[in-house]
Amino acid sequence: MPFLFFVLAVIVTTFFSGLWPGVFCAALSGLAVWYFFLTPPHSFAFSLQNVLNLGAYTLVVTLAILPIHFLETAVKRQRSAEASKAVLARQHEALFEADPNGILLVDRSGRINMLNAQGAKLFGYDREELMGQPVDTLVPVRFRGHHAALRAEFAAQPSMRAMGAGRDLYGLRKDGTEFPIEIGLNPFASEGAQMVQAVIVDITERKRAEERLRLALAEAERERARAEVFAQQRQTMFTELQHRVANNLQLVAGMLNLERTHVADPRAKDALTTSIMRLTLISKLHRKLHDPDGFQVDFSAFLKELCDDILTAWGAPNVKCSVNSVHVTLTADKAIPIALVATELISNALEHAFDGRPQGTINVGLGRDGDGAIRLSVTDDGTGLPDGFDPANSKSLGLRIIQGLTSQLGGRFEAVNGKGTTFFLIIPDTVPASLGEQPPTVIASLN
Repeated sequence: MPFLFFVLAVIVTTFFSGLWPGVFCAALSGLAVWYFFLTPPHSFAFSLQNVLNLGAYTLVVTLAILPIHFLETAVKRQRSAEASKAVLARQHEALFEADPNGILLVDRSGRINMLNAQGAKLFGYDREELMGQPVDTLVPVRFRGHHAALRAEFAAQPSMRAMGAGRDLYGLRKDGTEFPIEIGLNPFASEGAQMVQAVIVDITERKRAEERLRLALAEAERERARAEVFAQQRQTMFTELQHRVANNLQLVAGMLNLERTHVADPRAKDALTTSIMRLTLISKLHRKLHDPDGFQVDFSAFLKELCDDILTAWGAPNVKCSVNSVHVTLTADKAIPIALVATELISNALEHAFDGRPQGTINVGLGRDGDGAIRLSVTDDGTGLPDGFDPANSKSLGLRIIQGLTSQLGGRFEAVNGKGTTFFLIIPDTVPASLGEQPPTVIASLN
C-alpha cells in the first residue's frame, strides 16, 4: 500500500512537471518507503523481500513514467507542428496580402474563393463583394462568352502558364471601365479540391509607355523620311547648281575662245588663252571637289588627274608632270584652294620655265610634316627665277591668285630658286579663324 500511494505521487509529478521531476520523485519515494515501511523500519536493511519489493516498485514507476513522457513528447511535437503551421499560415497570409499584384484563388466552378486586398483594389471592389462571385464578373462583357470556353480548356489541361499569351487582356472595374492586364495562372490542390491561383498585373502604365514609344518611333520615322526627301532635294539642287556653275564657266571660256579668234595682238591672245585654260580647269575642280556633305577627298589621286588635265589644256605633250604624294584626304573647303594653287604653279611653270626648250619636267609633291601641316611643293627643271625676282612684289596674276588663296588657307608660301624653281605651300593642320584673315607670308630664297 505505501508503494501504491507513492506511485500515484510519481504519476502526478511526471504528468504536471515532466520526466526528470518524476524520476526524482520516484527516487525519493522509494527511499522513503524503504526507510519507513520496510522491515525493519527506520533502516535501509537488505533482505530478499525488500529487494523484491523495491524491484517491483521500480518496474511499476518506470511503466508509469515512460508512457506519460512519450505522451507529453508527442503532445509537444503536435503543438510545435501546429504552431509552425500557424506561423507559416500567417507568413503566407502576409505575403498574400503584401503582394503588389492582385491575387485571386478560383475554384473549378469559376468562383472566387479568396483574393488579396490588391486584387480587390485593382477592380475597385471591397474584398467581401467579390468573395464567392463568378470570376467572369471581372471580365469585360465582350469577352465573357469566349472566357468560359477558355476556362474549360484550362481545367481539362491545367498547367502553370501565362493566360492569353499573344493577346491583349482587359479587366473590368466596378465602375464599368476597362484596363489592360497580364495574368499568370497556377493550378494547385487545396484540401482535395482543385484551385487556380491567378496573379493579375495592371499594365496600364506600360501600355502608355509603349504607346508613347510607338508614337515617338512613328514620328522619328516621319522625320527620317522628311530628312531623306530633304537630302534628296538638297542633293538635286546642289547637283543642278554645280552643273549650272560649271556650264556657265564653260560658256564664258567658250565666249573667250570665240573672242580670241578675232584678236590679233599676241599678248592679248596669250592672256585670253591663259584665262580660257584657268576657267576650264576651275570648272573641272568645281565639278569634282565641291561636296554638299563635306566628305573627305582623296587629294593624292586627284593631283595626278589634275596634272594630266593641265598638260592637255596647255598643249604641252613633251613636258612630263609626275606626282609624289602620300595618302592625304582633305575636306572640300581646303581641297579647292590647294588645287587652285597647284593649278597656278603648274601653269606658271609651263608658261615661263621652259622658254626655248621642247621638253621639261615638273614634280609635284604632297605630304604632311611632323606637326601635321600639309606641304605642297611644285618643282621644275627650267631656267629658274630671274635675278632680283620677289614673289611678294610680283604683279603676275597667277602669283596674286596664289597669295590670296594662301591667305584664305592661313598658310605661307615659299619660293626657292636653284636648278629650276621650287614653290612650297605650307598649311597648318588647324587654321584659326583669325589666321586666315592675315596676309600670307611669302619667302623668296634666291640662290
